[in-house]
Amino acid sequence: DSRCYELDVQGLQTNWHWLTADLREQVVQVLQADEQAPQTDNLTQLTQAFEQGVRETLQEFPPDAASSQMMVQYQQQFIGLHGTMAMFAMSHYEYSGGAHGYGWTEYVNYDVKRRQRIHIQDMLVPGAQQALAQKLLAIYGRHEVFREDSPEEIQTFMHEWLEGWAEAFAKPDNFTCSAQGIVFSFAPYAIGPYSFGQVDLLLPYAEAEGLIQPAYLAKHD
Repeated sequence: DSRCYELDVQGLQTNWHWLTADLREQVVQVLQADEQAPQTDNLTQLTQAFEQGVRETLQEFPPDAASSQMMVQYQQQFIGLHGTMAMFAMSHYEYSGGAHGYGWTEYVNYDVKRRQRIHIQDMLVPGAQQALAQKLLAIYGRHEVFREDSPEEIQTFMHEWLEGWAEAFAKPDNFTCSAQGIVFSFAPYAIGPYSFGQVDLLLPYAEAEGLIQPAYLAKHD
């Protein structure tokens, strides 16, 4: 019988109670992804319910099926501080049969001084949302995924996919800050086919002036 599953969920604890509580809530959301999950924040109960649901699902698979495995992995990692911004990376991976699984990294940022999560709308200069979307689209057109394509092929690709990307570029809330600039990250399928993988677009701090509030553009060690 080749039917099996793996559940690996790892959260973080910090010295700030409010931050640990929010990170824990995100673990709860992962375990409550199934519509039939119990509405509780008890991690033990959620884990037991999750495993029971997986076992019931696996019973629908043939015992000797080559893809009769299920996997859910989730890990929280602290990246570092950018001024008063604490940056975290949440690694997700899911597999429920088929040719391949689905993995992506979610970036979550907090203002440790204000004790609240930071979204891109909190960082934008008022009225700069459309300009940011256009800037990211231009950066995307120069991305390495197009290194073997001609300008004409890139233009055609953009035209065919652009309508589906509109919301992703309009609300690019998956981001982190690096030494070079702000990295906007898009999960597989968000702005291209699965073969592109997760696409990271680097907006250098110098090019972010006028789009992002100055407080978030300062370089920090």
